[in-house]
Amino acid sequence: MRVAIRSLLIWLYVGASVLVFLPGTTLLVLLSVIDRDRWLSLHWTALFSRLNFRINPMWRLEVRGKERLGDKSKRRGPYVIVSNHQSLGDILVVSFLPLRYRYVAKQELFSVPGFGWQLWMAGHLGVRRGDKESAARLFARSKRVLSRGVSILYFAEGTRSTTLEVGPFKSGAFQLAVASGVAVLPVVVAGTSTALPKHSWRFTERSFCFLEILDPVDPAGHTVEALRDTVRAAIA
Repeated sequence: MRVAIRSLLIWLYVGASVLVFLPGTTLLVLLSVIDRDRWLSLHWTALFSRLNFRINPMWRLEVRGKERLGDKSKRRGPYVIVSNHQSLGDILVVSFLPLRYRYVAKQELFSVPGFGWQLWMAGHLGVRRGDKESAARLFARSKRVLSRGVSILYFAEGTRSTTLEVGPFKSGAFQLAVASGVAVLPVVVAGTSTALPKHSWRFTERSFCFLEILDPVDPAGHTVEALRDTVRAAIA
């Protein structure tokens, strides 16, 4: 009962924060006419994600490996960022990456009131699972985003893991990296699976989460399959 009440209070806070951010969100939608790259919107939604993580009394976060990106004023990129996927909380955790990026999400999430609007507004990329035409549009759009110096983030398992094991990786991110000649940046998310398990709305226990940035992997000389396996092994 205590877990249910605590979880309900946290979700009420999240709902309230959506309402607080709504006027700013509406303004940014109007400004999108001139902010075509949606930088303002991207920063606004990142602020929203970070605030919700920081306020949640159940979660603590440590970010490791920023030094692998180089000096802040001379940060390299763009990257095809590849992460494992444990929980919906991963979306909040990756917002702490010190990079400009857009992530790939299943198209259905864009229809979720509030959250889906923010995904669209920030320019994140949707794809319909099992739809080859949707995958082709995603590939073309991702290449355009990379050409503007903005990274693309994939949760390469394609779905949240129900265990602590890293599942098989899909090839889309690695096809993009090889075709674009853009380095893959592996990142590891841990601790969120116990905080908000898959298929559950309860924040089950206090969780220490971390986000670790690993060394970039140059796709040169790799086949798609070899690159995928190398990156998965590093994350696992």
